[in-house]
Amino acid sequence: MALYEEVHGTRLATLRGGGLADWMEPVAATLAQLHGTPVAALREHSMEAELADLRAAAATASALGAEARELAEDIARRLTELAPLPGTTIHGSFHDDQVLVGDAITLVDLDSAARGDPRLDVGHFAAYLTAAGEDAARDRSLHACDAGPDVLLFEAAALLRWSSLPFRDLEPGWRAAVARWVALARQRLASSVITAS
Repeated sequence: MALYEEVHGTRLATLRGGGLADWMEPVAATLAQLHGTPVAALREHSMEAELADLRAAAATASALGAEARELAEDIARRLTELAPLPGTTIHGSFHDDQVLVGDAITLVDLDSAARGDPRLDVGHFAAYLTAAGEDAARDRSLHACDAGPDVLLFEAAALLRWSSLPFRDLEPGWRAAVARWVALARQRLASSVITAS
């Protein structure tokens, strides 16, 4: 068991629907600080494991009625074609429920921390904001992170990877919500191709 000092703040996710976008610049700066902090003995993030998770999520989404297998293969192919960035310290599961805001910005739930591509964190965060309909916050976050067009590919992967969340959480209307996450992943993939051209 790991015990940490108590930290005060408001979960960023609770600000959805009002005030979330105002925090994007300080959150991006804190994430950049994490990415720039060398941590000895962190495990290496495995892109192969990431792609296996992506394919498994697509199989689940397809079983739930949303055609996603071809989409997963397209995203996987494009991810493997990207030039890798030097590995940095990444959160590994970064989204707005992993951030406390207030007098300071605190990142929590670092059990997935690893050495890996920082675009994973930025794309993952953007995916959660997209799925929540927080487009203004997403746009500000990507701008504040100085994210290039490749991040849209990581966002598409994260949207597809987490498309089964509405089913797993037994949300009302989960079937339509799963299909929506898959459709958003398809849109982000298309945007990444257009932006890169």
